Amino acid sequence: MKKIWKPLLYIVIVLGVLFAVLYPRLKEEPSKPGAAAKGGPPPAQKAPVTVLVLKSSSISNTIDVIGSLIPNEQVTLQPEISGKIEGIYFEEGSLVQKGQRLLSLQVNDLNAQLQKLKYNLQLSNTNESRQKQLLEREAISQQEYDQAVTSLQSLKADIANLNATIAKGTIYAPFSGQIGLRYVSNGAFITPQTKIAELVESNPIKLEFAIPGKYANEVAVGSEVTFTLEGDRTQQYKANVYALQSSIDVNTRTLTVRAKATNPGNKLKAGSFINVQLTIKKNAGAILVPTESVVPTPTGHMVYVKKNNLAQPVNITIGMRTAADVQVFEGLEVGDTLITTGTQFVKPGSELKILNVSVPIK
Repeated sequence: MKKIWKPLLYIVIVLGVLFAVLYPRLKEEPSKPGAAAKGGPPPAQKAPVTVLVLKSSSISNTIDVIGSLIPNEQVTLQPEISGKIEGIYFEEGSLVQKGQRLLSLQVNDLNAQLQKLKYNLQLSNTNESRQKQLLEREAISQQEYDQAVTSLQSLKADIANLNATIAKGTIYAPFSGQIGLRYVSNGAFITPQTKIAELVESNPIKLEFAIPGKYANEVAVGSEVTFTLEGDRTQQYKANVYALQSSIDVNTRTLTVRAKATNPGNKLKAGSFINVQLTIKKNAGAILVPTESVVPTPTGHMVYVKKNNLAQPVNITIGMRTAADVQVFEGLEVGDTLITTGTQFVKPGSELKILNVSVPIK
């Protein structure tokens, strides 16, 4: 019996070892992909993409620059002569009209001098008349008569000069506008260096900004610009260029431009910073493609188009850019079907699965 059980024991041990080694491999074999399939690799999947049918579009090349608002007219009111203020005829912050009297100085001493000169003028007129009669009788020389005439003319000139000085004692508004804060008081003695107030005309209001010199030939009188106030881009305003600097600044390489905008109610305040948008070029027959559809290459740029439901690469030449689009000069035509998204799944000749068409394909 011992001789029979011993070989059987060896057989059982060998079978157990073999089972332990082979069972895991037999268990994994059915789970391998393609184990039950016969033949070559599975068929390639279609690339999921969205497409756009190209059409003619309009594109504008605009530049954004910083500028400021300046008054249409502005002057610092100052007297031309010294004197004591006799009257102030304006309210701070009020609107005044051209020619309106704003301030007057005491000119009593000048008026007294004027009256004296007028008396002397009467005497000089009488003297000139007498001398003329004497000259006609040859009682005096021509020289004596000429001296009388010169004295008369000199008095007339002195009176005219004094009248002009007296007129300088009253200040009138040189143009219509809004007067600012007052810096003097009634009864104060002022000189030509004394600042009385600021007078500003802000309707229309001017814009001043500088553009890069390379765009100097792209801007002309009459060009339209849009602008927004600093800190508030929700409200847009329009203005028209009315003047350009005669030359480009050699230090900044920029050209200074001025434009005018209507300002009803003086809501726009001079001195404010503004953001100016100026259209340089317009192209009404451009082909625009989304920026994300353009693929950079070592030699330039390319896009994928749909041809017979297959992806075909096309080299392109690009131009101006906008926030979302790129202008294409060469490589594409109106009516081409452009692959806009899903280009990462596409290779030349890939079969396509169209997820969305922006414009129906004809």
